[in-house]
Amino acid sequence: MNVWQDTVARILMIIAGRDVWIEDAFRLGRFNNQRSRPILVKLASVWDRRLILCGAHKLNSDVQFSHRVYVNADKPLEVRKKHTLDRLRNRAQSRGQTVSVSNDGVLSVDGNKYFCLERGFVNRHSMVETNHNG
Repeated sequence: MNVWQDTVARILMIIAGRDVWIEDAFRLGRFNNQRSRPILVKLASVWDRRLILCGAHKLNSDVQFSHRVYVNADKPLEVRKKHTLDRLRNRAQSRGQTVSVSNDGVLSVDGNKYFCLERGFVNRHSMVETNHNG
């Protein structure tokens, strides 16, 4: 855990040109050896946030981070959930699964409720099980 936290602090130092106070930082998503997970960083000041977002291009000149690290502003939770629903719907449709989205924002895959805009994931296994069977 300290390794990625130190790396985040070093990246922010490169971008800002000075130490930046990190209020909180945590990894998003489930662990997977095959992929890197995004890290959500909450900064202590709005000024630091602006400085980081405006200076993110400075990572291009750093050999260690130029092709592996991207800095983006976080989207509101509602927008992230909507993008997740759209991504999951498109993935299931491309696999030939039966997909429906109810008026209240519940994604069903092959008749199993899978994701809800209000609560997030309802059943993480329904798409996986359906994909292995089909």
